[in-house]
Amino acid sequence: MTKPVVQTIRAISVHVLPGKRRNPTAIVRIRIGPFIVSVAVALLRKSGLTARLPVDDDGMPAIEARPEVWTAIQKVAFEAIIRDPVASGHLFGPELHHLDRSVERQLHEVGAFPS
Repeated sequence: MTKPVVQTIRAISVHVLPGKRRNPTAIVRIRIGPFIVSVAVALLRKSGLTARLPVDDDGMPAIEARPEVWTAIQKVAFEAIIRDPVASGHLFGPELHHLDRSVERQLHEVGAFPS
C-alpha cells in the first residue's frame, strides 16, 4: 500500500488573540486539503516559538499528523505569522527585533526564516 500524497497546505488567515497575555499568541487557520485547522502560535519565554494543534477536552491532540506533515504545518504557520505585520509585531515586536537565536534556529529548522 502506498502512502497518500500530502495535499496542499496553506494559511487562510491569521489573527492575534485579544487582551494582554503572558505569552503573545496568534491563531493561524490552515487549509490542509479539504480540512481547515486552527494552529496556535505562541512565543514562550523558555522554549521559544511554538505551534500547537487544537486539543480535545482530555488534553489529547484533536488531530494527529505524521512528522513530515506536522513540519509542513509548522512552516506554513510560522511563515504566516512573519508575513502578517500585526501578528509578527505582536509576537516579536516591531520589525522582528525580539527574535533571539533560539527562535531564529527554530525558524531555520522548519525553513520559515524571514528574508
